[in-house]
Amino acid sequence: MLTKYSMRIPDLDFQKLPSKDSFVLSDLFVNDDEIEFLLPDWGLGTHLMILSALLATDLKLHAYTWYEKNPTTELLKIFNIPKDKFSVTLDPGIVKPHFHCDNIKRFSPYLDVTSVNLFNNNFAIQKPNKPCIALAMHHGSGLMDFNEPGSRVLPFNRYATLDIYDKIYQLIIAAGYDVIVINRTDINLEQKTYMLNELCEAVICYEGGLAHLAHVLKVPTIILPWRYTEQGDADSPNYQDLVKYSSHIYQQDRKTWFLDTQEEITNWSTGQLKDTINKLHNDQGNSIYFDADMVIDYDSLKIYHKTVKFDFNFGLSTWEKEFIKKYTVPEKFGQIYKYYTR
Repeated sequence: MLTKYSMRIPDLDFQKLPSKDSFVLSDLFVNDDEIEFLLPDWGLGTHLMILSALLATDLKLHAYTWYEKNPTTELLKIFNIPKDKFSVTLDPGIVKPHFHCDNIKRFSPYLDVTSVNLFNNNFAIQKPNKPCIALAMHHGSGLMDFNEPGSRVLPFNRYATLDIYDKIYQLIIAAGYDVIVINRTDINLEQKTYMLNELCEAVICYEGGLAHLAHVLKVPTIILPWRYTEQGDADSPNYQDLVKYSSHIYQQDRKTWFLDTQEEITNWSTGQLKDTINKLHNDQGNSIYFDADMVIDYDSLKIYHKTVKFDFNFGLSTWEKEFIKKYTVPEKFGQIYKYYTR
């Protein structure tokens, strides 16, 4: 079915799957000035990261998908991406892949938009003094007790306890905001975008897709750290940095505040919450990737910190590194790290 994709990116080391019928993003093709690839069943965050990375090239994009309500299809409409830049073909008979590579976003900025198209109307982003704060506790999968089997793996390892969320809720109310709780899967992407853009002064959430959406909309975001990884938990000295910095790896944004522990925010005063949101409006987040002691090697695409002994790299494959360096436009390559302080 997909044999028409006959031209791979020249001289790049692509990973092939054994089955000729399998087609994954690592098998994307470049033909002259166009990329062709298939959209798998990713989560919202991965769609936003892939979309941001591919739109940081000068190439036209053409994707194939087997389901109509694909997040990327909705995002293209919401962010006013023209069809001559990114088009999508719906084909229900396409073999569903199981692999994605959102790592190619790591050296590209998020989508740069000034407005969103919602319910057939355009709305400007970055409106000040909005009345609500969004609180995302989970995404349809529900909360799980930390002693239950499976609580240490994605997505449950990113969620806090109901007690933590209750205290955050009380803090938001005490600070004078209304709370919009975004958990239900039947709230569609257009509705979520509207709520964040038009009503929410900030988002407090687990590390996930809603945070990525907030970054594109330039909404200040406060992210709870992972509680567990499969290797250990936050109370184990050998794994504290692994748990603490896992959320930093996936969310690189200057309007984001990363909590060191899930309990930290429960000790904030209302003034601390408001002050933090104000800092984030001015790009004064605390991501370690923008720390003065973080070293970025743009030739090898390696990242390390001068004092924190933690692997801050992304496991980029050979083809991902070469794709990034070959096709990302110069003014966007590494732009996310080359920011100056206002």
